[in-house]
Amino acid sequence: MKLQAKVLTDFLDAPAGTKIGILFPNQPVTATGNTQGLFTEVDPGGMVGWALTADLEPSDEDRLPLDREPPRDCRGLFGLSYAAMAGCSSMA
Repeated sequence: MKLQAKVLTDFLDAPAGTKIGILFPNQPVTATGNTQGLFTEVDPGGMVGWALTADLEPSDEDRLPLDREPPRDCRGLFGLSYAAMAGCSSMA
């Protein structure tokens, strides 16, 4: 899962461990899926470490702009008019 730092936060070698770097606001990181207590294991690019989960949020790259809807999938729908399916991303 792609995340990003919300605030300037310490990048640690272990949960509540030694500081090995800093994550900057909006810096993208990839979560490894491991969590321990208040910490999440992340990879900012080549080095795996830990950051406070509360200081991380979903990446801007993974969010849809507020003025966009997710694409609709219309596979398997029957009886809809072409007008009803006009916004569908897939009509196969």
